[in-house]
Amino acid sequence: MKGIVGDGGKRGRGILVRNPKEAEKDRLEREKILARLKEELKAIGDLKGEPHTKACCQLIAHPDTAGTAPGGGPGSGSPG
Repeated sequence: MKGIVGDGGKRGRGILVRNPKEAEKDRLEREKILARLKEELKAIGDLKGEPHTKACCQLIAHPDTAGTAPGGGPGSGSPG
């Protein structure tokens, strides 16, 4: 499938190809990341005060969670 990528006068053409093996590999990797995040969130829920705050900040700053924080702030993937 060909698609046009970019805005304004700087458009380029690219080809998008679906690779079922890579899709399955990516799905398994996402499942592992989600399982680890669920464990970390459960552990964070047991913390209070400053240790809780630090653990939340570390989790938000982790590359696996980049762009997923709610609220449009740092790490949310949204401007703001």
